[in-house]
Amino acid sequence: MVNAIQLTVNEYNISVKDPMKMNQASLLHLTWQLLTSEEHWAQIGRTRFLHKGLPKAHYITSSVWPGMKKHVNLLLQNTIWSVGNGRSINFWTDNWLERPIADHWGIPHSLLQPINMTVSDCIEDSHWIIPDYIWNRDAALAARILKVTLPEDDIPDKLIWKKALDGNLTHKLAYAFMNGAGLKVPWAKLLWNSYIPPSRAFITWRVLYNKLPTDDNLRKRGCYIVSICCFCMTSLESTHHILFECPVTYKLWDWLSKGAVGLPFFWEGLAWAASLCSKS
Repeated sequence: MVNAIQLTVNEYNISVKDPMKMNQASLLHLTWQLLTSEEHWAQIGRTRFLHKGLPKAHYITSSVWPGMKKHVNLLLQNTIWSVGNGRSINFWTDNWLERPIADHWGIPHSLLQPINMTVSDCIEDSHWIIPDYIWNRDAALAARILKVTLPEDDIPDKLIWKKALDGNLTHKLAYAFMNGAGLKVPWAKLLWNSYIPPSRAFITWRVLYNKLPTDDNLRKRGCYIVSICCFCMTSLESTHHILFECPVTYKLWDWLSKGAVGLPFFWEGLAWAASLCSKS
């Protein structure tokens, strides 16, 4: 699905998105569309791949379904149903009260598979009609059901992604859910702003994370070469050496500092950058 690495800049940092992780996020988002979309392809997919909202047990020949199948339970664990007419929600096994009633009562889902009871079976004229056996066994659960507001109109039920404000799982949210948020850094807004050309900001980012193609980094990638600093010709080449230890570049920093009289934190800032590079 994704054939290239994507670069994105957010309020924290720059992130290089791994194609494999992008593929997993795309599969999660596609599975969400399969469960929630009313488009023709989704309706056909639900009929072919699902039984009562869960993946069919037998193997189904498909180039996409094997990758989507493992995401169905993950989606159901992080979603909740918003009750409309109740026809799409299984009363016992679907999550429409923060927790499936079957789990609340400790009933194995396999025992409830033959029962096709939906939430609509307990609704009449936009009012709850709760069976007596529920009142007798768990009055607190019955009272909780009564607190669920029913719409006056005949509107369909809606599956809600819990971590989205509007309840819709976008591709961006799918990626964040699968891989977590990026590392927050205090200097992001100083580096990524309109006053610094993106090419210069990107080079600085590579310096801070020790990602420049210096000899020591090339060796880590399996490129075995003779290493020597191209400026002083006395030490091994590394990002930290070239920028902060090489006597030639030290003279350059010293010359620049004389022109930065109005910047009292010149050397302090340089030392801070050096400490970041040494940690990378």
